[in-house]
Amino acid sequence: MIEHRLKRFLDEIQALIYINNFYEAEPKIALISLVRTLLGSCCTKQISDEIELIKERRNKIVLDEIVAKYSDVNIGKYILNPPIDIFEKLGQVRNINPIYTQA
Repeated sequence: MIEHRLKRFLDEIQALIYINNFYEAEPKIALISLVRTLLGSCCTKQISDEIELIKERRNKIVLDEIVAKYSDVNIGKYILNPPIDIFEKLGQVRNINPIYTQA
C-alpha cells in the first residue's frame, strides 16, 4: 500500500517536471527523498531507483535541454507570447536548488 502511494506521488512529480513546473516539483522531490530516508530498508529498491531517475531527469532537463534551448534566444524578436515563462519558473526556484541558478 505504501509503495503504491509512493509510486503515485512519483508519477505526479514526473508530470510536474515534464511541464517545467519546477516550483512545485522541487519541494515534492525533497519530501519524497525524506520519506525514503525515514522508511530506510522498508522502501523498495524500485522506489529508490525511481527517485534517483527523477532527480537525474530534472537535472538533464534544467542543465541540458533548457539551457541549450533558451541560452541564445532573443526574446525581443517575439511579437506575441515570448518564452519568458520558463525564465520566471526558473527564477521562482533559484533559491531552492542551485542547479536552477546555473540555468
